[in-house]
Amino acid sequence: MTKLKDNELLLGKDDVSIVLKPDGTLAPKSEITWSGSPSEIVFAPPYLVGLLSQSVEVRSIRSKKAVQSIQLPNAKLISVGPTILVASPTSIWRLLPLDFEDQIEQLLASCQFTEAQTLIEDLEFPSEDDKAANIVRVRGMQAHYMFTYEHKYAEAIAILQELKGSPLDVINLFPEFNPDLADPSCPFIPSEKAALLILMDYLTTQRAVLTRLRKEFEEAGFPMPPEFPRKTKRVSLSDRETRSGVSGTDTVWSGLAELQANGEAYGEEYDTFVEIVYLSRVVDNTLLKVYLTVNDALVGVFLRVVNMCDLEECEELLLQHQKYVEVIDLFRGKGLHRKALQFMVEYVNINERSFKNVVLQMVSYLQRLHIEELDMILEFADWAIRKNPQIGIKIFTEQFDEIPFATRKRITEFLEIISSDLATEYLVHIIHELHDQEPEFHDRLILNYVAKIVALADSVDSLATAIPPKLPGVEDTEIIILRRMLLAFMDESMAYKISSVFPLFPEEGLYEERCVLLNRLGRHEEALHILVFKLHRPDLAETYCQRHYNLETEASNVFVILLRFFTTLVKTKQMPNEYVIEFMGRNGPNMDVAESLQMVPGEVKLIDLQDFFEKALHNLHRSRNVDEIVKNLLLAERLQVQEKLIFDQAKKVTITEDRMCSKCLKRIANSVFSWYPDGSVVHVYCAKSYHLCNHNNLNKFKMIEKVPESRLSPEGQGRANALQMACGVRNACVGSPAHNKNWPLLCSNIFLQMFKKLSFAIILFAACASAASVPTAGLGEFCGGIIPIRCSANLECKLDGSYPDAGGICVQKNAGLGEFCGGIVPILCASNLECKINGSNPDAGGVCVLKAAGLGEPCGGFVPIPCKAGLVCKTSNIPDAR
Repeated sequence: MTKLKDNELLLGKDDVSIVLKPDGTLAPKSEITWSGSPSEIVFAPPYLVGLLSQSVEVRSIRSKKAVQSIQLPNAKLISVGPTILVASPTSIWRLLPLDFEDQIEQLLASCQFTEAQTLIEDLEFPSEDDKAANIVRVRGMQAHYMFTYEHKYAEAIAILQELKGSPLDVINLFPEFNPDLADPSCPFIPSEKAALLILMDYLTTQRAVLTRLRKEFEEAGFPMPPEFPRKTKRVSLSDRETRSGVSGTDTVWSGLAELQANGEAYGEEYDTFVEIVYLSRVVDNTLLKVYLTVNDALVGVFLRVVNMCDLEECEELLLQHQKYVEVIDLFRGKGLHRKALQFMVEYVNINERSFKNVVLQMVSYLQRLHIEELDMILEFADWAIRKNPQIGIKIFTEQFDEIPFATRKRITEFLEIISSDLATEYLVHIIHELHDQEPEFHDRLILNYVAKIVALADSVDSLATAIPPKLPGVEDTEIIILRRMLLAFMDESMAYKISSVFPLFPEEGLYEERCVLLNRLGRHEEALHILVFKLHRPDLAETYCQRHYNLETEASNVFVILLRFFTTLVKTKQMPNEYVIEFMGRNGPNMDVAESLQMVPGEVKLIDLQDFFEKALHNLHRSRNVDEIVKNLLLAERLQVQEKLIFDQAKKVTITEDRMCSKCLKRIANSVFSWYPDGSVVHVYCAKSYHLCNHNNLNKFKMIEKVPESRLSPEGQGRANALQMACGVRNACVGSPAHNKNWPLLCSNIFLQMFKKLSFAIILFAACASAASVPTAGLGEFCGGIIPIRCSANLECKLDGSYPDAGGICVQKNAGLGEFCGGIVPILCASNLECKINGSNPDAGGVCVLKAAGLGEPCGGFVPIPCKAGLVCKTSNIPDAR
């Protein structure tokens, strides 16, 4: 039995010893197994020394492991005091303990890191910080040993993380990533892929932590420190602990003192920020190296996000691995756009084979730049376009859509210097795809088309022909394609200035294109003259008339002008009469009959013009019928509106002394008021959302009785005058209870005059609305009513009363004397009348005349009734006798 510290006892039997607590219970994991059966055991903290038959064995009280064995033959006794004495029958030995620091170093040298840590934990140090520093150093060396020799990569990094070590300590485990710490005496470990994958995961995690910390400092207003010296020595955790004796969390690395001194104005926190930035750059540089070694496909992705890589070091590293695209990504991420573009230009000239699709890379890069970098964009776009124009032009046609006019103009001028074809392509893009309506761009596009066509033409005569139609299977020449594009654009665009474009055209040639300009100027006669006498294409001239004919403009006589040109050709035997006759037959409805007939050659027979007369007369009848329908619709709507007006004006409202405003709940008294269809009455100044002069409020003001101005009080006259000045009318809503307490408040028709001015517009609107919303009734069906139901065509409503909402049934409508009859839907005449048809076609119309009287029937009269053929009317000498 041996007494230990804290009143614990060590009990032994044979070669096993156990530890008992002061309460007699067994201490956990206290069993110690000796190499033999000790005869005596003494306690020399932190060791147990057991006397065996031929030796003395020393074991750690914590780890229970043997740390030393001393051969002492025939030893019988052992005693502990200031020193340990061992006696045999013939000798006495004194065991002197080594210095604890030497013991620790011996344990470390023999790679017994756990024993060294146990010894440090059992020893007493001047301070807890000193003990913690020594433990950190031992565990750091243990992690290095596990990583280097035992290849326990994950366990080693886990120990360093547990110690809150710097990422530098983990990076230093890979000497190939930190050549500054290379030691010839220490062999390099091979960079196994498993170790690199673990390092990659660790650095990715640390990078996220450092990014968050860095962002917090930046948001607090700390300035970013300048670039660090490339040769800054990165000290490992074990070296720092040896030199400073402090924990890894409070370490200042070599080479940062000067940078930290520059931030003294921000306090001690700036030192931490400098260290975070430095660590971020080291971590990102190392992570890039790991990517290049393990999976180079991740390099581009890494460089395209925000990173803290050192520019010079990473550029050199990427060039060594021939990662040229990634070099560009590195420059872009740092905002060094000019350097990235210059690298593309210069390096491709030296080693073009190793740099694939350089123009595509340049185009893609320039498209990502902001339009504010226009000078740089144009500078390097010149190189890309000259290398490959088809790809280079995409810099502007696939990007930079929302840019101002001045920028587009500058791009256009830049492309004009390189090639007018590229400028044309860009102008087509901004006009047809971006819908730019700037006249200058439209003028410039026409100029480019004309210049290109003239340059391609063999002679002036080749431009004096018409554009041939597109035929399937026939390949057109470039000049024909350009002329079609020019003609289509000039016909479609409304933005170009004719005064700027017209002088660009050659005097001879491009006649069809010139006709488009003459049409815009309203000079149709000149355009038709060109088509007939210069191009000799009467078919194009007729098509021109059909496209631009408009009865309400100066183009209403284009067909007559063309007919005049055709008759001129007939006189000179350049065109047969048959063509003119067919032309008139096709376009009769669009030609003035009287003027056209005067131009017809004398040898043309009237029977040949039958088609012309039929279509012209049919067009006249159709126009008349349409006008009649519109007139009747407007008349019906006008009657309905007048009836509605009379009905509304018949309503009255009485204002008593107790009548309250529905909004402010004050008496109306003699104030100007507004009356709503629902019967509510409010002050005018309470109805702020309704304007007195708004015609939408016609139904809100009704005239009850016009009040003579002599009966108005001075206050009432002032309000009436104010309303007259505001609305421009003579009547106003006023009241004067002074004369009679039941005096009715009289409201004038403020909007009556305005309604009369707008009656025509209201009738048109009502006609459209009614036609779209109210159904029509057929023969014998109900019509009229509150919402008037109209009868179908050729029917009229026979009402059963004269009140406003009277109804009835639809009956056949007959035309009166002199009214239109016949037509497509035959309109019958009234009794005693018959329809006199003008024409022989099935849908011919006419007018209603008196029916001829038969034998013995009345004839003559005020409106003379004729007799049938073969009969005469026998009358007296009285003018209206029958």
